[in-house]
Amino acid sequence: MLINNTTVDHTGLSSQVRILEGVGLSFVLLVSLTLNLAVCTIIWRTKVLRNKPANTFVANLCIANLLLTACVIPFSLVTIIQDKHAAYSRLLCQVRPNLYNHVLEISMLDSISIATFANGFSRPGVNTLMYSYCME
Repeated sequence: MLINNTTVDHTGLSSQVRILEGVGLSFVLLVSLTLNLAVCTIIWRTKVLRNKPANTFVANLCIANLLLTACVIPFSLVTIIQDKHAAYSRLLCQVRPNLYNHVLEISMLDSISIATFANGFSRPGVNTLMYSYCME
C-alpha cells in the first residue's frame, strides 16, 4: 500500500517514522545512561553530598531511572525497529510492564520525598514542631 510515495508496513508505521523513532529513543537511552550514572558517581564520591538526606533520594531517583533505561527502553527500541512485538517469552512479557510500573512508583515517591526536603522539611524549627505534634 502506498501513501505519499512511502511504503507502509502491515502495522502502519512507515520505515522513515521507525528510523526516526529508533534514533530518538537511542539518543534518550544514551543520554539517560550517561547523566544518571554521572549524578550517582558524583553523589557517591562527594562525602558532603552523601550526608544530605535529599541527595540520597536524588541518587535513588537516578537508580530508578537507570532501571527504566536499562530494562524497558531496549525492548521498546526492538519493538519500534521491527515494527511488531518481538517473540519475547511469556514471562518477559509479564515482567516488563510490572517492572515499568514499579520503577514509575519509585520515581514518584522519590520525587515527593525530594519536594518535601526541598520545601523546608529540614529547616530549623520545622522538625521540632513536626515531632512535638506527633508526640502528643
